[in-house]
Amino acid sequence: MRLRKIGGKKALSEIVSYVLLILIAFVIGTAVFVWMRHMINDPSKNPQCPDGVSIVIRNAVCDDTNNEVTLTIANQGRFDIAGFVVKGSNNPNVIAAVGLTPNDAPPKLTNIENLNVLPNDLGTGKEDSYKFSYSTLTALSKISVMAIRNQSDEMVVCTSSLIGQDVSCS
Repeated sequence: MRLRKIGGKKALSEIVSYVLLILIAFVIGTAVFVWMRHMINDPSKNPQCPDGVSIVIRNAVCDDTNNEVTLTIANQGRFDIAGFVVKGSNNPNVIAAVGLTPNDAPPKLTNIENLNVLPNDLGTGKEDSYKFSYSTLTALSKISVMAIRNQSDEMVVCTSSLIGQDVSCS
């Protein structure tokens, strides 16, 4: 009995090409996955502000001649805060979005892009007064303050501590 030779190996080369195509697609997909995993931050690894951070504006006194407002800010929370962000608006019906710059700031207060950072100075139950200029606004109708905490050697904005107060400085 004699075996006949199958003429042409076209089917075998098509199978090899499909296997190579699938293998290349798998390698590229794996490379993209590994690259994207390192590019995207894992939100569970970001430091979070703990519950119980609470600041209040005890008093707001306007000095209309110098376009300044003196705020007495108190920490009523269970944690020390490293600083705060103070923003203002000339319309009481909109969110305060213009950063207020500190005037006559004590040496412990630093201004970095309207982020007023205290070196963990405002402990629980403490309060302090600060002067801020609102010269970029025609009048000051609303003030918002948000706490900043030093959490795991990173500055974390405590969005849950955002407070607002209506004022009338012209």
